[in-house]
Amino acid sequence: SSAQTIDANSPTVSSATVTGGTKKIGDAFTITVAADAAGYTLSSGTMNGIAVSGFSDEGGGSYEVTYTVVEGHTDRTAGNTPISIVLADAAGNTNSAHTSLTESSALVIDANKPAATTSATVAGSTAKIGDAITVTIVASEAGLSCSSCTMNGVALTGFALSSGTTYTATYTVVEGHTDRAAGATTLSITLTDAAGNSNSAFTT
Repeated sequence: SSAQTIDANSPTVSSATVTGGTKKIGDAFTITVAADAAGYTLSSGTMNGIAVSGFSDEGGGSYEVTYTVVEGHTDRTAGNTPISIVLADAAGNTNSAHTSLTESSALVIDANKPAATTSATVAGSTAKIGDAITVTIVASEAGLSCSSCTMNGVALTGFALSSGTTYTATYTVVEGHTDRAAGATTLSITLTDAAGNSNSAFTT
């Protein structure tokens, strides 16, 4: 007869830890999983509802997995990112899902770019050298900065939140700038959120 082996104990996961910080689209970070022994495999692992990758056994009951922020994932505030870790031993025993995430510092996930600017308008009329033109920009949210905003190929100045999700910026006509006929003035607006995500340039 062959040798009989009995494995009557499931893996035990004691913690899943991340270093924290604000994570934007494209950021990949490590989750360190502490278990009771080495030699386990990952049966199932998700973070923010997405399968983790890169499972590795670091020895001594320490394991690492990776989560990468992809556009469209759910935004999360500190303390609110769900996790689920299930390990398996050689016999096929698995732990009940470990669903508690320890954040060494606050973890914020920003997985969505600012929505494309919905409009950018100017009052119109004829502007001469020295005239300042106010550009009114309606965006998707407050708290944005202007990472690249130009009119007539020249950087706008004085970008600021006016009210709600409406911003203003200024273009000043300077000697040597390109003359433009009505409807032909180029405008390009790229806004960036606090995490560093930017919209595709809004152009007219």
